[in-house]
Amino acid sequence: MDIDALELPLLSETGQLTTINDFKAPLRLVFFGFTYCPDICPLTLYKIGGALRSLELPAESIDVLFISVDPKRDTPEVLTQYTDAFHENIIGLSGTISQLESLMLKFRTHFGYNLLTEAGEEPIPLENYTSLSSDENYTPYHSSQIYLLNQHGEIVDLIGHGSDPKLIIQTISKAIEPLIETL
Repeated sequence: MDIDALELPLLSETGQLTTINDFKAPLRLVFFGFTYCPDICPLTLYKIGGALRSLELPAESIDVLFISVDPKRDTPEVLTQYTDAFHENIIGLSGTISQLESLMLKFRTHFGYNLLTEAGEEPIPLENYTSLSSDENYTPYHSSQIYLLNQHGEIVDLIGHGSDPKLIIQTISKAIEPLIETL
């Protein structure tokens, strides 16, 4: 059975189940990460938040979804605090390992986990993640691009890791401009 990954039920920061397709804005930004990330995730979300403030778009024109690849640590409460620190319109979501794997196929990307040991980092098979406790010394890894989806769930653009805030603003503007008339 071929299930559309955008219809997979994910746990939102409100504690309710939702799907990516439940978000109906003409433009959706999707970014994968985790709240314990020391650098890439907070910097990327900071830039997205800044772009949203600069663009001053109506809230219904864009949905920004931060999908955690660390559901063990990133509870709805943690996700709410984390995403709200960057912009009130960024929504945190998480899912099971199986759901995350399906999303990775849809977005043609990857994620995984490394156990931090005295000898260095050791990869953890995905199926072993569920047996870890949230306070174990592991770290997720993931892709770092921002996906722009249209209202049909099609990827229409990518914003690469480390992109200048001006490029993020330009990319969002270019994607949303033809859709503004429909709002």
